[in-house]
Amino acid sequence: MRKAFILLAAAGLLASCDKESYRHAISMTHPNPGTYGAMYADQPMDTIVFTTFDSYKATTNDTWITLDPELAAQEIANLYDGYYEIGIPVTFEPNTTGETRVGEISIYNYGDDDWSATVTASYLQLGWLNVTRPQAAYDYNSSLGYPQTATFELTDTATQVADTLAFVVYGDWELSLPEEQESEVFVTLLQASGKAGSVKAPIALEENATKEERQNTVSLTSRGVTTTLVIKQEAQEE
Repeated sequence: MRKAFILLAAAGLLASCDKESYRHAISMTHPNPGTYGAMYADQPMDTIVFTTFDSYKATTNDTWITLDPELAAQEIANLYDGYYEIGIPVTFEPNTTGETRVGEISIYNYGDDDWSATVTASYLQLGWLNVTRPQAAYDYNSSLGYPQTATFELTDTATQVADTLAFVVYGDWELSLPEEQESEVFVTLLQASGKAGSVKAPIALEENATKEERQNTVSLTSRGVTTTLVIKQEAQEE
């Protein structure tokens, strides 16, 4: 997790440039310029990092993004032989829509009525939790260039009696079996809740003695975000 900071640094990287032309320059460090800062649906915060020669302000029109009010705007002295490296904590509301959404933070510098230089920090907040088993299958929107939705499906053999669900979450989590299931319940959750972090949750399976494939769904919830995991079990071989 990144921390807030305002760092005064020597302008070694800019030393070869004309000071006058760079007097009001601003440059984004994190997220990387031209890319998105990708966040999972329950990920609560990040820190935008940029360099500037003088006063700045950061704003956003996205209601699910909040900037640290004490650091979102600062009046600081102009530097000619150095620059400031700024870190502003950013918090995100959980994404409960099930779909990816994009937000932007605009950062201006110079001050007074002439906010001349601008950079943008772009964030991509995914609509699902960070599940690593089952692996995600993504539905891409070709015009947008990033996954819009994701599905998670795990297939076990008819005789398999144990497996593991794996995920990384940013809040207290819970696994549950919804009451409405496509098949008779054959999955047992051996660990149904826990704390934030990297988790491997074991499940038990009843052998499938039938000639039909069957499936159960499992709901994983963290910080109000629920992602559905599909557990399939193959039919008994002839």
